[in-house]
Amino acid sequence: MTEGLGGYTHSWHSLLIDAVDDPYSRRPQAPKFTGERAAVTGAIAIADLLVGQAEKVFWYWSPWEGSGSRRPDRYTWFEYDGQLKPHAAAYAVSAHFLDGTRPVQRTMSRDGLVAAVFERDGSAVAVLRTKGDQPDIPVNLPDPATQPDRPLRAFDLMGNPLRPPDGRLAVGPHPVYVTADKCRGKALLARLGVR
Repeated sequence: MTEGLGGYTHSWHSLLIDAVDDPYSRRPQAPKFTGERAAVTGAIAIADLLVGQAEKVFWYWSPWEGSGSRRPDRYTWFEYDGQLKPHAAAYAVSAHFLDGTRPVQRTMSRDGLVAAVFERDGSAVAVLRTKGDQPDIPVNLPDPATQPDRPLRAFDLMGNPLRPPDGRLAVGPHPVYVTADKCRGKALLARLGVR
């Protein structure tokens, strides 16, 4: 990922936080991204690229640039103190769930739920999100007690487990990862009630 990002038309410079007043960030098509928006956009792009048959995604230029650069911290994954920036953490979570998978399909339901589905070693993972900024869409997440040998697990953008008390997972514009052991990709969609 260099100047473009998974079908987005904005310059990659504009997708990072710490906006600098330069020709790239002044363009109307280059919105100022927050750390949250950079993380969400990157995770969506990675899932879309991989489900679209890309074999690998390389994110280049993570060290600090020299002092002569006009944007010394825009490309880096790290804060001044060495902590990961949000888009780096989201990239790591994407890699955890999607490395070594093979794409199965990408679907979009009538109500705007987008699912990118992958398989690896007899298990499946779906990356769920809504299209655009529409309201959250509830998705069934069966109680693990009903299928203890094949539980579904859900994780947020940063890899934190999600356990909705009523079994209804609210999916919005932030990607949600749902994993299923001993399950094919299309069967995972059926178990979630996604068509």
